[in-house]
Amino acid sequence: MNPVTGAQAKHYLRQVKFEEAMMAAIIVRPRGMAPMIVNSVESLYILFEPNSKSVPGVDFNELERWLSDIVGDTELADAVHYDSDKGTFFEHCVKVYRKLDIRLRQYASAMNIPVPEKESRQVVNPTFTLYKNYANHI
Repeated sequence: MNPVTGAQAKHYLRQVKFEEAMMAAIIVRPRGMAPMIVNSVESLYILFEPNSKSVPGVDFNELERWLSDIVGDTELADAVHYDSDKGTFFEHCVKVYRKLDIRLRQYASAMNIPVPEKESRQVVNPTFTLYKNYANHI
């Protein structure tokens, strides 16, 4: 993805109006789904963060449209496009997380916000294991 300007980063990072927010869910086994309102790229990033207790519940077509039409970041929208022939849902969740991480770092750089190196190493290398473990227990 191409770098962005500070003004673009500020625009993309804004919280959108309630009526522009995207509905998603956090799927927690064995409890079920907890609805989540995604109103910023940062909240989307939190939704996709791999962990051992939940997976994101999102319509990838809706996600792509929301990033393009509401947030306005068409490059990020293109980067998270889902093609089921090229991987599983869980593999795509990790891909989305990595793309969001890269883009958020670009936003931070454009706005001259330092990102600690320790966090960089932790975030850039999420593992498929957490999502796969969840899939094996559904």
